[in-house]
Amino acid sequence: MSDLSDFSYAFWNEYPNFRKENLLSTFDLIRQSFSSEEFSFIQAIEAEKKVRLKLPSEWFEKGFICKSFLNAEQCSSWALATHKFKDLHGDLAIDLSGGLGIDSIALSEKFRRVVYLEKDAELAYLAKRNFQRLGINSIEVIAGNSEAWINYFYGMADLIYVDPDRRPQGKKKIFSLHDCEPSPIEQLSLWLSKGLKVLLKASPMIDTKDLLLQFSSHLESLHLVSNKNECKEWLLSLSQKKLETQIKTSFLGTKIQEIMLNVNEIGIQPADFKPPQKFIYIPHVNLLKLSPWERITREFKVDKISANTHVFTSKEGISDFPGRSFEVLGDFDKKQMNQRLNVISKNHPLKAEELAKRFKTIADEEHYLIAFRDSLNKKYLLRTKLLS
Repeated sequence: MSDLSDFSYAFWNEYPNFRKENLLSTFDLIRQSFSSEEFSFIQAIEAEKKVRLKLPSEWFEKGFICKSFLNAEQCSSWALATHKFKDLHGDLAIDLSGGLGIDSIALSEKFRRVVYLEKDAELAYLAKRNFQRLGINSIEVIAGNSEAWINYFYGMADLIYVDPDRRPQGKKKIFSLHDCEPSPIEQLSLWLSKGLKVLLKASPMIDTKDLLLQFSSHLESLHLVSNKNECKEWLLSLSQKKLETQIKTSFLGTKIQEIMLNVNEIGIQPADFKPPQKFIYIPHVNLLKLSPWERITREFKVDKISANTHVFTSKEGISDFPGRSFEVLGDFDKKQMNQRLNVISKNHPLKAEELAKRFKTIADEEHYLIAFRDSLNKKYLLRTKLLS
């Protein structure tokens, strides 16, 4: 087995930037060289390496394990799990999509009792073992079909949490809620008859306005959560008695404070646009997703470059802008090759990769070439210095 461990270590050191979407096909090739027992051992090694990046280290000292790389990839990080339930509490929570059980563990810290449901009996057994190793006795583990179980549940839960499977029957990853299992579109009425509140997790790839339209009758709040500069998930809070929908966004791993938005602020442009000035601002990915353009200009005293260029500018520096801030050093010299610059392209005819290749730029942590067009369709290539 030591040879397999050495192989696994060597593979990931040889290909540290290997694309995730190629992982399973590569494992299929590796599988041909090893027995099923040996291959399972390799997967277990990689699963543990992946999941250790997401969870508290003391869990593993107590015996927490994860054998599947896919489960390790799909499970919530502890930071995300605790954040999504931070404002909730009650007597009973039901997790209809148990998986590795991270969300159930987070729920157990906020609710007196948690029911964990998982159709994969082996995964449910593993989750139960992990709960026991962590000394958690308030989670009831049920291996079975959650859709069938919830039909025969006659009580009323304080919360029903659902993270639908985006790879039903092992298919390619999907983003539409219509195609997930269980389908929130088909099951929502049933869930709302069994729980005072439903918290639904959805892909951050889904358009904001689509979610607002699909769940308009029951949507209390729409919450976009990111970790550092990556959108991680939508959280939809749904109930029978819906008030005016609130939209909020959280920026985990940053100093940016949570922002609350009005539905009417989504996609609204400012009255006018300005060409670039001394400072350039690129909003955090959460704000690029939510597009509250007029709100940004008004609240942070900046100007937007154009309707289709989601870049902002100002004469004076803004210290608390929710995104990256740059100081303009001057125009980019197209004749000078091999400049030390990272490249950002926003609504420019050439993508960042094409610009970097054309001008042979060298990656740099502090200096950037920012390319964009203004409201008059004038193209800009600016040398800038990253401020924050």
